[in-house]
Amino acid sequence: MRERGAPVEEIARTLSDIVPVDKMDIRQRGYLREMHASLLYRLDDDGDFCAIVEMLRLALDQDPDDWLVASRYISLVGKKRRCERRFETTLSDVEEIAQILQRFKDVDMPVLFSTNLKFYELEVLYEYLQSSKGPVPRHLTDYKDDLCEELLQVVKGGKLAQCAFIYSRNPKNRRQACEFVELALTQTESTYALAKAANVFWVANKLERALECATRASEEAIGSCWQVLELKVALGHSFDAEQFFQDLFKRFPKASLEIHLNAFDYYVSNTDDFSTALGHYLEILEQTGGGELPARLEHGYWAWSRKRDCNTVELAYRIARYFLDEDRGQQLSEEGLASGRVIVSIVDSMPDVKSRFSATRSDNLDAIIYQLSGYSR
Repeated sequence: MRERGAPVEEIARTLSDIVPVDKMDIRQRGYLREMHASLLYRLDDDGDFCAIVEMLRLALDQDPDDWLVASRYISLVGKKRRCERRFETTLSDVEEIAQILQRFKDVDMPVLFSTNLKFYELEVLYEYLQSSKGPVPRHLTDYKDDLCEELLQVVKGGKLAQCAFIYSRNPKNRRQACEFVELALTQTESTYALAKAANVFWVANKLERALECATRASEEAIGSCWQVLELKVALGHSFDAEQFFQDLFKRFPKASLEIHLNAFDYYVSNTDDFSTALGHYLEILEQTGGGELPARLEHGYWAWSRKRDCNTVELAYRIARYFLDEDRGQQLSEEGLASGRVIVSIVDSMPDVKSRFSATRSDNLDAIIYQLSGYSR
């Protein structure tokens, strides 16, 4: 589109400067792929980063010294990792990023990009340290702390909010972390910053402020809706839980499975309404066609448990079997019993899923829930 007032000759001269793809050098093709990937990412509504990440990986292979492509690649591979393996950042993930960053250690580049690279390094290192189930080298923890403190002095907005959250993991830093995140919110009111701010205020026990930020973030981000739900429970707020979930189905129709999973989580953890809980889990099984469940549904995030990761299909199956005992059936509604029967029937037809069940054999419902989710009712 011609800029208003721009002479035709100027436009023609600009167009003539465009280099055809088949005549581009490696660096130019890298820039083109980076722009292509950025555009695809902005237009992608399904959160499927695979093709975009592979496009950037190819560009980086062709020109390993292209820091612009490297920065975009590290950013998106991190988002992809968090979507697919929320609590499983490995040492190999950290090493991949470290190897890329090493190439640019002494490269002259704009401060913005060098700072971004350090920020992405902090993210992957923090995720690895959080997900590690065993002892981690002290030097990694110290390096993470030093990097975080350095970045807190230079980043702004959403990145400042994320650094403040990482900083707040140490209880002695929480007062200052709240100050950093309040500063971040004067620079941006992005959903990302608000969600991170909610996390900081939460761990600092400023629950009302956390709920305020989470509520604003939840207008666009379904992940923040679970923050809102957890904070309402923590604060003892009275609310209609089923209406809460039904509103989410309307606002986030593509997230139906995630909403049903969190509804099942809520009812099992916070109520005795197992009929509604089983109804929500049945919807998950029916929407997935009763076939092999995606890993994120078979092992779901469990908000009210220290374990945080639960074999939800096994839990739903065990709860259904518990209530289908003839002496307990009267404790469920007719709809709940019907849901339980179908859940058992569907799961019994999934031998691969059942092969991953635990050896839980308790006849006590609270014990079953605790053993499988880590949640103590």
